[in-house]
Amino acid sequence: MYFPLEINEQLANAMRAAAEAKAEIGIFKKQEETRSEKRVCLEPVEELGDILCDVMRRIASLTSSVISACAIDECNKEIMNRLNLESNEN
Repeated sequence: MYFPLEINEQLANAMRAAAEAKAEIGIFKKQEETRSEKRVCLEPVEELGDILCDVMRRIASLTSSVISACAIDECNKEIMNRLNLESNEN
């Protein structure tokens, strides 16, 4: 069975945004670690990085759910098509 695999553009954009935010937070953290005087406590920065990782995991889970639903729909269509072909042959 073949069906086109399409990833929802909004979910892909959300993943890109979360990944970019995580990268920016990582850069900020590294820059703060190298400063001689500490401007901020890095614990909240690390927490934010963890939150962004969780957001990316949740987006990935949602994306896989959408893809799975599409695959199940295609399977159901294939079943119905084959059943219709068999009933027309009889």
